[in-house]
Amino acid sequence: MIPVMHPFLQWFRKLLFHKYISIRTKLLISVFIVIGIFGAMATWLSYYYITETAKSDLSRKANFLTNLLGNQLTPQILLNDIVSVNSIVSHFISDAPEILYIVVYDKNKNIIGHSFEGDSIPSFITPPAVNDSVMLFLDKIHHIRIRQRTVSLSNGTIGFVKIGLDETAAFHKGRKIASIIALFLVLLLIPAGIITISFSYLITYPIHQILTCLKMFMPGESPPKARIIFNDEIALLSISIQEMMQRVSTMTDESKKNHLKLIEAEKHASVGILASGIAHEINNPIAGIEICAYRLERDSNLSAKNHEYVQLILEAARHIQSVVKNLLNYARQPDLKEASLDLRATISVAEKLVQYRLKKNGIAFEMICPAFPCIITGIKAQIIQVLVNGLLNAIDAIGKNGSIIVRMIEKQNSFVLRIEDTGKGIDDEVKRKAFDPFFTTKGTLGTGLGLYVSYNIIQSHNGRIDLNPLPGKGSCLEITLPKGDHR
Repeated sequence: MIPVMHPFLQWFRKLLFHKYISIRTKLLISVFIVIGIFGAMATWLSYYYITETAKSDLSRKANFLTNLLGNQLTPQILLNDIVSVNSIVSHFISDAPEILYIVVYDKNKNIIGHSFEGDSIPSFITPPAVNDSVMLFLDKIHHIRIRQRTVSLSNGTIGFVKIGLDETAAFHKGRKIASIIALFLVLLLIPAGIITISFSYLITYPIHQILTCLKMFMPGESPPKARIIFNDEIALLSISIQEMMQRVSTMTDESKKNHLKLIEAEKHASVGILASGIAHEINNPIAGIEICAYRLERDSNLSAKNHEYVQLILEAARHIQSVVKNLLNYARQPDLKEASLDLRATISVAEKLVQYRLKKNGIAFEMICPAFPCIITGIKAQIIQVLVNGLLNAIDAIGKNGSIIVRMIEKQNSFVLRIEDTGKGIDDEVKRKAFDPFFTTKGTLGTGLGLYVSYNIIQSHNGRIDLNPLPGKGSCLEITLPKGDHR
């Protein structure tokens, strides 16, 4: 069962933790509470020590006076000299102002002398006991505290002596000291409050500076700097917040760039869809051209020169059909079913798709593969996508007039496919970030998704892909794929 919190504690908890209270106010309250607690303890201890010391001194003095008075009164009591008894009593009263009264008894406990005026003896003065005793009284009429000491003379065989001493002075002295300490503490609160507010300014001012900077901060812009006076933990906090704002600005810039790249990638996807449609549109007139060329070829009256032209038309139409077919296969939504593939055939398809750019840039292409089938198990469209991306990157790295060599190397359980180019090569930073999403060295011409997508495709095929520089000049994209079943 969960205990129910007291309403006062609930209110205090809500006030302390849920209501906004400034650090300066909390620090000020804390200092006042600490001074109040220790001040109260110091006041009480001082009062207690002074009063107890005064009472102890008064008790020793009472013992001394009663013994001294008893020694002086014993002969007069034995002689029943009432006049001498009262004279001694009067003498003691005049010499010791802290003595309130003295009462002398004979052995029969009859009063034979006292210091009261007339015969008006207060009611709290009772007959003495046989043994010595100490009693405390509070005179409510005169508002005084009385310490009464009773001494028996020879165990009461001669008589008794009572002395009442005023303890009020001890309490007054304790209260006076306590009042002085309390006044000192009250006066101490004023400079303590001023010093606390001044020191709290050293904490709250830099915090407000940091808050102002955070309010002024706009992502993507240079973060404002807070003016910190001292080199302490708040200064370290300010530096950390500055670094965080800088990272946020950098991330904002990167986010904007990535957003533009995603838009560009979407545009490229749209271009692919449009290219697919255009390819379909090209097929229809090409088919008509091919039919017309076939009919011209069957004309017996066609001259040898025109016959040669017709053959060139048919060859060009077939070439266009082949390119359009490969483009359609590449742009079409791929079949994601795995099947046995010959890597040599997929390389040929990828080469035909980039053949126009190879010729346009004057780049020589060479494929070095084993004479036997290089069978793997995978998704054909995805493997072609990886090869096309690798070839396009190699073409972009070369620019003009270079060469690309695609090598196929057989190992025990895998095939290693290397796309080597004679381009500008790569440095360590490019090698480290090459497969990160949206990383590109092509500026606005690239999306930074090609190698990232290729990496994920090869990973899904239980393979490995690496980008390394070649000795001298150029780079090599190395793709390792496990061998498949060859049935």
